[in-house]
Amino acid sequence: MRAFWEQDHLCDVTLKTDGGTEHRCHRLVLSAASSALQNLLGGRFQEGQQLQHGEPVAICASSCAIGTMLDYIYGGEPEVADKDLMELLRLAGAYELPKLAQAIEAEFHSSLCSATAVRLLPQICDLNLHDLTKACEETIAADFENCAQDLDFITLNGAQLGRILQRDDLVVSREETVLEALFKWVNAFDDRKTYLALLLAHVDLPSVAEDNLKRLCLYAQSMGSGGSDVQFAVQTALRRQKKRKSDGSVEMYQPKRLCLGSWSPVLGGHSCSPKRLVKISEVLPDQFCKKLCLHDGAFYVSDPYNRRVLRIKPGEGDTQIVAGNGAPVNGFNDLSLDFDMVVSPTGDLFAMEGENENNLLVKFSHGFGEVLHENCPRIDDLFCSPNGVLYMLDLAGKRVQKFEGSRLKPVWSRDEHHDSLDWFEGDCICVTRDEVLYICGWCYDDDWQSRVQLLRFQPGSSKSTIVATGDWQAETCRFNLVDLCVTDDDRVFFLNPDLGICAMSLQETAVQDLGVNVASGLTVESLVVQGGSLYVVAIDLDGLGRDGIYEFELPRSLEVSSS
Repeated sequence: MRAFWEQDHLCDVTLKTDGGTEHRCHRLVLSAASSALQNLLGGRFQEGQQLQHGEPVAICASSCAIGTMLDYIYGGEPEVADKDLMELLRLAGAYELPKLAQAIEAEFHSSLCSATAVRLLPQICDLNLHDLTKACEETIAADFENCAQDLDFITLNGAQLGRILQRDDLVVSREETVLEALFKWVNAFDDRKTYLALLLAHVDLPSVAEDNLKRLCLYAQSMGSGGSDVQFAVQTALRRQKKRKSDGSVEMYQPKRLCLGSWSPVLGGHSCSPKRLVKISEVLPDQFCKKLCLHDGAFYVSDPYNRRVLRIKPGEGDTQIVAGNGAPVNGFNDLSLDFDMVVSPTGDLFAMEGENENNLLVKFSHGFGEVLHENCPRIDDLFCSPNGVLYMLDLAGKRVQKFEGSRLKPVWSRDEHHDSLDWFEGDCICVTRDEVLYICGWCYDDDWQSRVQLLRFQPGSSKSTIVATGDWQAETCRFNLVDLCVTDDDRVFFLNPDLGICAMSLQETAVQDLGVNVASGLTVESLVVQGGSLYVVAIDLDGLGRDGIYEFELPRSLEVSSS
């Protein structure tokens, strides 16, 4: 019969494709291959009537798909292009060709990737291919963040999306990714709004950062019908988080997603897996970095033991020495063993000597070193505001000055600007775009018990304000707080080698560890927050070559409304 078919011998049926191509074949062979085709050509349907009148039978499919189906029916083993597999699978399902369907399903299984899975899953929802459906959902869950960005993601039906969202093996960097994907799907079509409350039950809301939960709560208030259910779910999650903070049960965090091992109010649940951007073991072997700065995509790293500043840009290869020993600098270029440095918004590098009572403030710009001031006090920290103003914290942590013109001008002192700071010593400072000064340090009670404290000083104010007090005592950690960063959205990050990386929101008073320790045996020396990421320099004390600048992604502000 295959030879007869190839020779168009005794063919009595013509199948006509969408494009008008005609395929000749035998009614007997088609009827024997499938009861669905037997019924189709038996006369009770329109196709049977067309056949009796000698007219072609129209099949809604491409010429390639119909030709391949006939090749299979006539005993062939056709090779099928990937782009035609789905159409052929539909034909096999429609015309009850189970062996053909199984062969195509096996082909999909053997080459299944996340991009194929998210495209395939919506198309097989009515084909009863349970194993392939399960494999697609598992593949999407394993690469959910990329799949959620795929154009085909919004074509999933509600049941498929619900099964994926409720999986505990769903791999995400944080639960906000799940929320964003859900809103993307809901906002794609107007008739999906009613699904939101139902599908939201599959989101692990207690793993979402507090600020984003509050945004979601505000959105729920404007939803109308169904909004009360969303509000209830979000407020329940906020209460759980509040209890988690108040009773100290942060370490008892049990996320729905297996990949989210840590939680903090600022970051929410996260996977604790940083990305190492730059390996620096060759340039800072077994030493420490006092300061990390970021400007124009490049990192500036202080190397005090070698009396130099390094510029490292990911992807450019070589590390450049931009100041100090080995730098191609004209003018002043002599850095001490104990210097601090910052980079201004214009890219100028400022360094402050730290060994003597009368220290030098030096500016490095366009390959030239210039002494700006010769009688600076010993300092604990140097900072450049987003407006380019230099601030310095005295070594005793009791005074902050700023550099104006060629003079140092006192800005804040413990004795003048706060009556209750008799036992406060600042360790590090940060200044915002509005020139608001933050000082982080240690406060002591009458029994000489000490705790971390954060002060805020507004320009022109008569007193500073205590905005947060941590729960850690100095007996359990080293006194120096290495770095402090305050973002434009009022999140505060600071670092202590023993405390780890800590954070708080200025709307709250609780300060908590973020749980983003890079690895055992690494000491974190400096941090900077910019562009939605937190960067730290980590030095490998064990000499295993894990030194590097590590990046931690911070949660974005949740976008929940439709575009």
